[in-house]
Amino acid sequence: MAGPEKYKHLDFKPPSSVAREAEKGLEYRAKASPSNRGGLTPAEAGKAGIGSGVQRATNLKNRDNLSPETVRQMGRFFSRHEKNKSIAPEMEGEPWKDRGYVAWLLWGGDAGKKWADKLIRQMDEADRAKKGSLADVCWEGYEAFGFKEKGGKKVPNCIPKKKGRLRAILASEGLFS
Repeated sequence: MAGPEKYKHLDFKPPSSVAREAEKGLEYRAKASPSNRGGLTPAEAGKAGIGSGVQRATNLKNRDNLSPETVRQMGRFFSRHEKNKSIAPEMEGEPWKDRGYVAWLLWGGDAGKKWADKLIRQMDEADRAKKGSLADVCWEGYEAFGFKEKGGKKVPNCIPKKKGRLRAILASEGLFS
């Protein structure tokens, strides 16, 4: 999955340790009774307007490249659910019955938290390095061509690179401003 140029040096493919935790979460979820499953299906999550633990686990298990926003979403999940990272003592023999623990695993478990935290730090560093520069604010294949108003704010106007070159030529000839 392509992200902004400023992140091209970062690896958005989950490590195998994260994939194993997510796979374990999917196995535990399948083992639990339907009324006691941790993690939401995509349909359940959509109704609640949040990310799906089952979909996230599938992406992590398959080691699909994630988007920067998905990694940030993982960070937000982990910060809200740190209390679920351990199996409740009364469920130690049957961890699949601990819905919070299963949800933690579905999002990559401890390995997922460590990976997401590291990647978020790296993205934040890249953001700080590029602050104030239009060079890398747009997605791959796009370039900034001045600014535009969006939602009452002035934001970079990102256009496909081919169109950007054409506009620059036209502007240099005084045919486009």
